[in-house]
Parts: sequence; structure tokens; C-alpha cells
Amino acid sequence: KQYQLDKAQNMVDVLYNSSAAAPFLTKGINEEEVFAFDTTLNMDLRIKADKRLKQRSGSLIFEYKTTSNLNDFTSTYTSFKYYLKAAFYKHVYELQNEKINDVVILVQSTEEPFDFKIIKVSNIDLQIGKCEFIEGLELIKKYIYNPEPKTIELSQMKSWDKYSLIKKYNLTEVME
Repeated sequence: KQYQLDKAQNMVDVLYNSSAAAPFLTKGINEEEVFAFDTTLNMDLRIKADKRLKQRSGSLIFEYKTTSNLNDFTSTYTSFKYYLKAAFYKHVYELQNEKINDVVILVQSTEEPFDFKIIKVSNIDLQIGKCEFIEGLELIKKYIYNPEPKTIELSQMKSWDKYSLIKKYNLTEVME
């Protein structure tokens, strides 16, 4: 356990000693829980971002991630759909009339020397993410409110194919 504590402290030290990363750690509102009602989707939404930094004309949302392979984070970013999460955070804040200027992800290697990258989520990724989360929420609404759900076995499909198949066939229940 002491090794894990020392490793975590060394990772934090790398960030605090960096002029690029330290402001993300020392300023802003941590673990801010935000609730909003989306009138278009007719749903209550909730988020809990790692941090929100107030800026002159809006805010910046900050997320912290770790990875064993910093050079391969692009595939992790895509496979875990971090762009979708970023778009969802931005959407909920904006429903509360909070202007979001940027969403950034600080990703740090869990291997020495604990290097890190700061990635700004692009506008196109935010747009794609918003389309995907709206489609997913519409599917959830349909699943919850449809009295006679259909069922399909989707365990052999890639996760990114599921939404298009579900939408195409008007399915309301997914069996994993």
C-alpha cells in the first residue's frame, strides 16, 4: 500500500510542479453536481464534473483521466466516448445558463515519469457527442415508456453498432 500512496503522491507532484497543469488543480469548483431539466427531451439530467473553472466570459470544464499508455490515449478517448461525456457536461451546464468556453481533459500516465497531456475537446467532437447522447436518451425514454418492448440479442455486436441497430428496428429492450 505504501508503494501505491507514494506513486499517487509522485503523480500529483508532477502536476503541481507544472505551470501548464497546476492551474487546473488549484482553482475552480471541484466535483460540482448540477441538475437541469431539458424541455426538448422532457428529462431531468444530472452531472458531476471533476472541476469547473470560472473564466471572464464563461467557464471551462476540466476532467482528469489516467492511462498506462499516454501515447495510445486517442483510442481510449474514442472507445470510452469521452467526447460524449464532455458534450453532455457542456449541455447540462448550458441548460443552467452557464456558458462553457471549453472542455479539457488532463490525462496522465500511471507509469514513471508520470507525463501528462492536456487535450481540448474539439467543437466537432462536442457536436458528435451531443448527437450521440441525445439519440441514447431518446432510446432510454422509448425503452422506459413503451408498454410492449421487443427484445434482441446484441452481445456479439460492437457497442457503437448497438444504437444504430436499435434505432433502425425501433427496438426498446436490449439483452446483453
